[in-house]
Amino acid sequence: MSWLLLFVLLAAVACLPMLPALIEWARPTDAEPLHIDRHDALDPPYLATSFAAKLADAILNKRRRLGPYELALAASDPTSWNLSPKECQQARSSRAWHGIGDVNTPAGVRFLAPVAAKGALVTASDATYHSLWAGGHLTLAPSITLLRWAHGDTVFADERCQLKGRVTASRRISMSGQCLFTLLNAPEIQFGAPSRQQAQSRVIHHNGLPPEAQPDSTGTRSVCNDALTVGEQRSWSGDLVCRDDLVLGKQCEVNGSIKSHGHMTLGEDCSIKGNLVAGKTLVLGAGCRVSGAVIAEESIVLGPGCSVGSPASPATVSAPQIEVAEGVVVYGTVWAGQEGVALGAETSGDSQANANELPARGMHAT
Repeated sequence: MSWLLLFVLLAAVACLPMLPALIEWARPTDAEPLHIDRHDALDPPYLATSFAAKLADAILNKRRRLGPYELALAASDPTSWNLSPKECQQARSSRAWHGIGDVNTPAGVRFLAPVAAKGALVTASDATYHSLWAGGHLTLAPSITLLRWAHGDTVFADERCQLKGRVTASRRISMSGQCLFTLLNAPEIQFGAPSRQQAQSRVIHHNGLPPEAQPDSTGTRSVCNDALTVGEQRSWSGDLVCRDDLVLGKQCEVNGSIKSHGHMTLGEDCSIKGNLVAGKTLVLGAGCRVSGAVIAEESIVLGPGCSVGSPASPATVSAPQIEVAEGVVVYGTVWAGQEGVALGAETSGDSQANANELPARGMHAT
């Protein structure tokens, strides 16, 4: 009898941690789907727009708090900020600061709440910021860390910035030097100095698809079941689907979209009037121009001087990992699900050389 009692006690102890799960399974209390804000998901500047509206309302009604944060007035001169003794001692502030004109943030302080300026906003170097909003130009000084989001009419990010949150702008984002980013959104996103490549003469061979790519029943799309290599200076109209790796030679012109189930590599100075989609990695050589979206399941490398989208037709560059060279311009959104790297001028050339040596492999080739 004692052995039976001991067994029952051990079984009860073993089942005890499972009791909440069993109760939830028998009578669910969390059956509702998780709330996803469609405005936030579909509109990258939504956080900044919502914050600006709430801040304006708080100032108009002379409130002392903005949500969970105490409001404080920021000064243009970084030495004139009214930091409390505790904030100075801890070198951090959890108050939300706002300025009625231009604002320069003091050095050596971690800001764990939003900082806003009705005019221009300039951060200090080597600092950490929760979020930043500027009605005018926003300057992100070298080596800052952004935790949540930043927005300005125009935004400039200096070298070695770590932009862990989204960065949006009403007109333009400019990035200088090597930076890390996650999500960038603006009518124009400029990486490094604008590219001034010399025009190259080209002899385009029309109907340039190899015979391996056969038109399907629609007559508007060609399909290739094996790995495909397209020679230099080829041109065609219509979509192309390759069920393996795909390589395009330099100076190809395509009036249509291209999809590869494997790796995809484009040679220098290709022009694609459509979308690019790769099931693995996607590498664009220097000077490539794409009018539509550029999407890959693993990684994307944009070579020097590439352009994606146009002012009249914004586009999206999206992959878990994205590497962007000097002189790239994107009109729309650059979204790196895991990590995005903006290369400086000194590293862009090395990155492109590596991409050329390993066609259709991307930046983490093995």
